[in-house]
Amino acid sequence: MAAAWDDLLQAWIADPKLPLLVRKARDNRGHALVHVGTGRTLVPTDNSPAHWSMSLALCGTCPSLDEIREHLATNRIPVAMVIRAAEKLGAKYTCTRQSTRGPNDMGWKVAHVENVGIGYADAVTLLPWAVLTAHFVRFLSPSNMFLVPKEYAGVAETPEFIEAFQRSLRPGSA
Repeated sequence: MAAAWDDLLQAWIADPKLPLLVRKARDNRGHALVHVGTGRTLVPTDNSPAHWSMSLALCGTCPSLDEIREHLATNRIPVAMVIRAAEKLGAKYTCTRQSTRGPNDMGWKVAHVENVGIGYADAVTLLPWAVLTAHFVRFLSPSNMFLVPKEYAGVAETPEFIEAFQRSLRPGSA
């Protein structure tokens, strides 16, 4: 399933008509921003798209690129846990996690193995394309995610926890 998702994400990146979802919002979740270098649409989100992709992968589902197009056209990919009224005014995408059942609803936190942060001082629309596409894959790929009980949510993405998680995946590790 992980390989299917990784292939889907590469095809998504290759389709210039599809927006890239980026986990970097500044009161603009769901807005359609234009990347300066490529003209590609970027959609700022919180971690909701990661919850969506992980939920599908856990159910053994990987949508096709046509299904992604349809989901985006019909506003069925969550871009936020909740979108505030001020954000909604300019938002093209308004699907929230409240409309989809995910790991949090079942007592789990979605965590990323490789950090998905794209710290920046300037607007996300000015970031290099390679930075954005690498972020997009790390952000949405179920192979870069794991679940932890919600009570451990605060430590799930700390360097120590990630290191212990990665060590547990290595053959012969205890």
